[in-house]
Amino acid sequence: MKILKLYILKEFFPLLFLSFIIFTSILLLGNMLELLEMVGKGGIAAGKLIFYISLFSISYSLPMSTLAATMMSFGRLAQDNEITAAKASGIKVRSLLTPVLIMGFLLSLFSLYLNNSVVPKAQYRFEVLSQNLGTKNPELIFRARTFIKNFEGYRLFVEKVKGNLLYGVHIWQLRKENPPLTIFAKRGKITSDPAKRMITLKLMNGTREEVDPGVRGEYSRSEFSVYYFNIALPAERVRTNKRRKEMTIRELREAIKELKGKRVYPLLVEIHRKLSLSFACLTFVLIGAPLGVMFKKGGKSIGFGLSFLLILIYYIMTMLGESLGERGVLPPVLTMWAPTILLSSIGLFLIFRRIER
Repeated sequence: MKILKLYILKEFFPLLFLSFIIFTSILLLGNMLELLEMVGKGGIAAGKLIFYISLFSISYSLPMSTLAATMMSFGRLAQDNEITAAKASGIKVRSLLTPVLIMGFLLSLFSLYLNNSVVPKAQYRFEVLSQNLGTKNPELIFRARTFIKNFEGYRLFVEKVKGNLLYGVHIWQLRKENPPLTIFAKRGKITSDPAKRMITLKLMNGTREEVDPGVRGEYSRSEFSVYYFNIALPAERVRTNKRRKEMTIRELREAIKELKGKRVYPLLVEIHRKLSLSFACLTFVLIGAPLGVMFKKGGKSIGFGLSFLLILIYYIMTMLGESLGERGVLPPVLTMWAPTILLSSIGLFLIFRRIER
């Protein structure tokens, strides 16, 4: 029996490693072009951005790879009739699961450490570093089709960026002491003065709309061929207030105490998101093993494809849970743990009612 369990782990580990490399690479690939551009413009320091993004990509790729490895390894065992042979010898399938379940639990503990300690620090340092790089090279701040929130009192959106040239520039002034202002320009050019900590946007062919504070519902609209818009560079940050995804569970609980019950739903959601996402590794072992046995005929390709589908379902349910929990529609503990509990229950049902027969 001991030899059989070691054999299962020998099948599991290479698939886990391979799946981990594939999923992590996929998650990084989506940001790679933008990151390479930042490295080229920002110098050596920007290379740290890739390191930080790699760290919080792992928090997602680890559960994904656990599921894929479990499905493929047990699918291979079932395809070669090794599961059938074990059952014929009087060995229960759930006992074959023991070594992989232990690995799933250990991976969950490691994932908890990542999500509660490593990832929040990485996200915090990523935000600080990216903003500070932007103060040295303002072009790094302007990213295409992204709401730019680096400038206090303003929101910017640029449809296309090419070096220091901007296309489709939208600017909104949000300061309460000033009337709302909206600027749109077809084209723009970035110039900066680091000594004065100032960016000047040369905007071309656009419109400027400003609400009239004296007359409700009235606003003035003017067109321009060239308009110079000055905006202060964000100060370099040594330490800032953390956002909830940059906080540990302890910090989140302290923040909840300070708020005294007001607007705490997003913080509660974040606590349970960190916990439930961490134990997704164990959940995916429970659901992945029986599914791998049931869909044995397709081999590893089917196992990998099914793992993609199951991961998609899990994360859609998680995002829906976040939305419901943050709005207080349902208790965050319920919305964030529901996907984990549901998939674990289905996995246990399949193990005891289908696979053991």
